[in-house]
Amino acid sequence: MARQFKIEVEDHVFVADLLEDKAPQTCEAFWNALPFEQEMIQVKWSGHVSYALTDIELEVAECSRGVCPGDILYNPHVHDAAEHPHEVSVVYGPAAMASVAGFAIMNLFARVHSNQIDELYDLGIEISRKGLKMAKFSRIED
Repeated sequence: MARQFKIEVEDHVFVADLLEDKAPQTCEAFWNALPFEQEMIQVKWSGHVSYALTDIELEVAECSRGVCPGDILYNPHVHDAAEHPHEVSVVYGPAAMASVAGFAIMNLFARVHSNQIDELYDLGIEISRKGLKMAKFSRIED
């Protein structure tokens, strides 16, 4: 069974599985960074995506292209000069990962459980319309 973590935003709790077969280095770095608390903010360029800044620093990109609602990605900003160099992005609806410089290289490393996608979408729309919300990312231990 995959290692799991949760994202808590107000009264919402989302469970996600790490995709260690797709991005082992990103998964390990993320797992080691847990727990952390950060603001979730709506992205500018990618569509239905919110993100949280992180202290994770990876030098390798385990690149992913297509994204689906529920996907969780690490953006190392390998080809643009973002003011905030590292972020964890949560896709909650239609999206194409981009930056001011064009296509954004992202590491798909986790996925929210499919039965929570509708709730995730509602929260994402709320963040988009009303502004940031605090999110806590933490491990689910056996």
